[in-house]
Amino acid sequence: MSKDKLIVSQVAFKGAIDLAVAGKIEVSDISEAYKAFANDIWDEYGTSDQAVAQAPAKVVSKPAEGLICPHCGSKVYDNRATKTKPTQPNFKCSNTDCGGGKEYMGKMGAWASWSDEPTADMHKGFEEPMPVVTPKSIPDSDLPF
Repeated sequence: MSKDKLIVSQVAFKGAIDLAVAGKIEVSDISEAYKAFANDIWDEYGTSDQAVAQAPAKVVSKPAEGLICPHCGSKVYDNRATKTKPTQPNFKCSNTDCGGGKEYMGKMGAWASWSDEPTADMHKGFEEPMPVVTPKSIPDSDLPF
């Protein structure tokens, strides 16, 4: 039985019940049709006594221990085990106001990374290495004095 047919049948029976309550028809006029309809529904969809198969619970990722957003310092979600499609990031900032991601529909998104493993800047205590400056040798002829 299609969903549309099921809805139309329910509406028709509701109208028939309203007519029976108003005294326009007898309840016995609709009881046989209702019993047949109910049996059809039970055959198609089952009853409350039957075990109902449930969809598996959605696995939700939690902030990873020891990882922080390199943009704002908030906790980072590790989505590698819970991704439902490959276009989703493996790691994402938990702060929705982070603003370190890409612009989408006029709003900056939270920072995200598609790398397979956490990058060095996502670990707590990471410090950007200082650039090494090597002195440039200047010939004596270029000295200002």
